[in-house]
Amino acid sequence: MSARPTFHLTLLSLLSLLLCFLYLATADDLQILLTIKSALQNTNSNIFNSWEPNNPPCNFAGITCSQGSITSIDLSNQYLSGSIPFNSICQLNSLETLSLGQNHLHGPITEDIANCVRLQYLDLGNNFFSGSVPDLSPLSNLKYLYMNNSGFSGNFPWNSLSNMTGLLVLSLGDNPFERALFPNSILGLTQLNWLYLTNCSIEGEIPRGIGNLTELINLELSDSFISGEIPQEISRLKKLWQLELYNNNLTGKFPSGFGNLTNLENFDASMNYLNGDLSELRSLTQLVTLQLFYNEFSGEIPAEFGEFRKLVNFSVYDNKLTGPLPELIGSWAEFDYIDVSENFLTGRIPPEMCKRGTMRKLLMLQNNFSGEIPATYSNCTSLTRFRVSNNSLSGVIPSGIWGLPNLGFIDLALNQFEGSITPDIGNAKSLSQIMVADNRFSGDLPPEISKVTELIAIDLSNNQFSGDIPATIGELKQLYSQSSLTEQQFIWANTQQYRLLLSFVLHLKKSSKGDGDRSLKEESWDVKSFQVLSFTEDEIIDSIKQDNLIGKGGSGNVYKVVVANGKELAVKHIWNSDSDGRKKSRSTTPMLAKSTGRKSSEFDAESMGIPNKVTEKSDVYSFGVVLMELVTGKRPIEPEYGENKDIVSWVPSKLKTKGKLPALRPTMRSVVQMLEAAEPCKLVGIIISKDGGSKKEEI
Repeated sequence: MSARPTFHLTLLSLLSLLLCFLYLATADDLQILLTIKSALQNTNSNIFNSWEPNNPPCNFAGITCSQGSITSIDLSNQYLSGSIPFNSICQLNSLETLSLGQNHLHGPITEDIANCVRLQYLDLGNNFFSGSVPDLSPLSNLKYLYMNNSGFSGNFPWNSLSNMTGLLVLSLGDNPFERALFPNSILGLTQLNWLYLTNCSIEGEIPRGIGNLTELINLELSDSFISGEIPQEISRLKKLWQLELYNNNLTGKFPSGFGNLTNLENFDASMNYLNGDLSELRSLTQLVTLQLFYNEFSGEIPAEFGEFRKLVNFSVYDNKLTGPLPELIGSWAEFDYIDVSENFLTGRIPPEMCKRGTMRKLLMLQNNFSGEIPATYSNCTSLTRFRVSNNSLSGVIPSGIWGLPNLGFIDLALNQFEGSITPDIGNAKSLSQIMVADNRFSGDLPPEISKVTELIAIDLSNNQFSGDIPATIGELKQLYSQSSLTEQQFIWANTQQYRLLLSFVLHLKKSSKGDGDRSLKEESWDVKSFQVLSFTEDEIIDSIKQDNLIGKGGSGNVYKVVVANGKELAVKHIWNSDSDGRKKSRSTTPMLAKSTGRKSSEFDAESMGIPNKVTEKSDVYSFGVVLMELVTGKRPIEPEYGENKDIVSWVPSKLKTKGKLPALRPTMRSVVQMLEAAEPCKLVGIIISKDGGSKKEEI
């Protein structure tokens, strides 16, 4: 009987001791969590609202416990900043999960992380850490390791991975580590199913041992320095769902057996030096995305590609592919885009790529496609870019294509299209660029084009358009177009405050080489204006005389012109030159600009050694000085510039170069673009020329 009270007393003592121990453990955990809270600041999250001393730690947001012990801390994507106190965190002896990814954490990862020996899940990805990653060998229980895109540098402790034999996910990409060969330590991680080493300075060849990682469903080795051929052993990775190898130095053909990767849905080997044909890909019927651009592939696109039922994105531009496209390519799934540009493809445009109404981009420029544009694309309202320039296409553009509501860029140049631009173009509310040069289009430009309010560029050169350009096109305030309808070229602009003819170029050609004394008025003019001009060409020509001279340049003179409405303009009279740079007779290229009324005799380009040869770049320096006068309201030479300084040295930030040699200076187009960026005024311009004279550029 006396033993029973003793037993109860002993049991009570043990329970008291256990409760005391649990209390002390809880108190320690609480203090650790409060230390974490004080080290990590957040501005856009309420994650720490529950982290208060009077609240049990297991009730804290982001904390998971098991039998009273903290096993998981998940503070990912909480806008946290600060440095991680691993010396405190790793005192949580039961901690298995630490998820701090998608934050703004910084500072180094200290060696204290090695004390978190029970960790199975560690996510430090997408942060702003610094320094190198310390030894991780003690973390042998890790199954998931995310350190991608976190600012780490130096040498990664690749050998540490050898201890993590149960690793399932390894994500270390997008860190500027020191260059290293593909780590052999990874080749022994046979349970690995996710390997992300993109953009972390891996070099050398892909080892044959990659075939050991048969559980891989994702392998990403892009943006690195990998060279050599794709090893045949990669064909053993039959569970692969995604394979990313783009932007490396890979060479050779697809290895034999590559077609065994029948579960592959996303494959990108773009921007390498791969060659051969695509026959090994015929059996990859599950492909959703296939990107092989910027390589040296040749041969025909396999007919089997037309039966790929899941294909959504297809990009093989800039290769050497030949033959036709499979007729049914892109017709099965919700197709997004195709880019087969810059190849040698022939045949017709497949008609059903927008069958599901989801296609955004059709890019097939610089091939040998022929025939007409299928009428099916008239209903493809999802299209944003339609580019088929530089082919052998012909016929009339199907009704409806001009007016597609989401189309931003239509490029039909350098084909044999005919017919007219139809009035439904007024429905193209998103259209910003129209490139239809070098075709057989005819008829009037419809007035509805003035409803295309997003238009910034248009090239109509080398066609058979007739009639007047609608005056209402001047309402398109964003327009800076390049179009060729006459032998003249001109550009004009608007300021925010008032309409200003900033830079107007009229190129007057002689009808023969022997009529150098012919007066300017006898030249053949055919000016087509995209805006209603408040002056005539005769007003300009009559004012090109010595009395109105305000400046001289190596390739022409600048004259002050006062037009009938009282506006003052500066006209640049550009000399033509022969191939040797000699000045020819007085065919002119006046450039008009708002005049300050000041004579610019202080600036003489010829005295500064500017050559006389008129090229695309030759007059930038002299006209640039005049332009700077107009923009700044200052003289070319002012005392405030300093001794031996002029306006060009005073505004270096407005120009890329002050070089006096044409080859060292930007083009006039570049200068205008720089001025737009500087925003002294909002420029809106148009260039118009006649048959064959215009330079093709994408603006």
